[in-house]
Amino acid sequence: MDQLKRLRSHPVLVIAACGAVVATVAVADARAATVIDITSSAVPTTSVVDLAGPGATAGDLFVFRSELTNGSGASVGQLLGFQTTIALGPSAQSAQGALTFDMADGQIVVGGTSSLTTDTSGLLPGAPAIRAVLGGTGAYDGMRGQVTATRRADGSYAQHFVLTPASTATAGSVDVYGSGNTGIAVDLAAPGPTPGDTTMIDSALVDAAGRPAGRVLGSQTLVSAAPDRMRSEAQLTFQLSAGTIVVGGLSERPPSGAGLVPGVLYARPVLGGTGRYAGVTGTVSTTLEESGRYRSHFALRPGTGAAKAQTVQAIAANSQPAQLDLGPAGLSSGDVNVFNGPITSPLGKRIGIVRGTQTMVAVDGGALTMSSTVTYELRGRGQIVVGGVAPSATAASAGPLKLRRFDRAVLGGTGDFAGAHGSLRTVRRADGTYRLTFSLLGAPSRKR
Repeated sequence: MDQLKRLRSHPVLVIAACGAVVATVAVADARAATVIDITSSAVPTTSVVDLAGPGATAGDLFVFRSELTNGSGASVGQLLGFQTTIALGPSAQSAQGALTFDMADGQIVVGGTSSLTTDTSGLLPGAPAIRAVLGGTGAYDGMRGQVTATRRADGSYAQHFVLTPASTATAGSVDVYGSGNTGIAVDLAAPGPTPGDTTMIDSALVDAAGRPAGRVLGSQTLVSAAPDRMRSEAQLTFQLSAGTIVVGGLSERPPSGAGLVPGVLYARPVLGGTGRYAGVTGTVSTTLEESGRYRSHFALRPGTGAAKAQTVQAIAANSQPAQLDLGPAGLSSGDVNVFNGPITSPLGKRIGIVRGTQTMVAVDGGALTMSSTVTYELRGRGQIVVGGVAPSATAASAGPLKLRRFDRAVLGGTGDFAGAHGSLRTVRRADGTYRLTFSLLGAPSRKR
């Protein structure tokens, strides 16, 4: 880092954190925001995975990795992630992103939509993309806020973070309505409904009076298929006039049809936002009404509260994932693992299920790096959504990774975990199971 400034009428304070340019500025409620300025390189390692029809189509993946540097040009880490094309226009395409800034002192997880060039070479020049910071690990554990990425003339990107350990957003509610007939389904695995199939969502939103209220873009990936219910993992961004709200978590649909089960209320976690919604958490409750429209009710609250911290421990089985070889044959960027499996307590009692997706973002010989979006559903308590990057083993390297531990960010939750953030430490044990330790803040602790 070059410097950290507290921008008030007080002296400069200098600390060290990941070598990035960091400043602290006053915010409306007298709490401090941390500002980080870093650069992602002009020549990223990229891979475009053409998943649907030939050429640019909804559902295509743009997987990338680039070096991060500070103002002095020193390397401070890597940016890894992918963007999924949601909608195409004559001069740009809208994409839903999952990005992880992986630095020596922790990860920052980012999500939201942006506008890419039609040839998928990057963001539109001169059009900064503002996306939500959803969480972090290490030095960034519990951080919220937003990041603005601006494409420079040389092709590099200025990444400007404004992070808050406590949100300045106010609590409140938002109600919007969307149509249910704008999904584009991409059958990625075997014919018919199978884990990995993805539906792209691009729907106009209106308020209760029928006036235009914005747009929702995103994707839902099928993570489990049963005869009576299909379970999907969501990555949705609600673009509203005052900013964006990013949503994740699980929902269900009937075996036939692409929408939610009619008349059933589904609560999913709010993971973050931008603009007026920067740093918010909470839940969104969505119902498919008899009229065929969707009602989404957001119950929003500041991203961090004074609630007592809690630790949740569990064991996850080593379930065999559905592996989708989406890029070139063999291990390559863009390949996706879709999995679901049981969660037990440390004493062996079944307490829930884990479902999610992992997208391969880097292949370095025998070392793989996966970007994950995972929902842990604990019976009677709610959902915990986790994201970030982590190493994965090949057949040749499985042994050394068995006991390796890694941290990912808790992005949000529902039920007992509504508004939660923090981190998840995962350790792969010698028997192939995974020991999970959730360190949660901002969610009520409830004795059972």
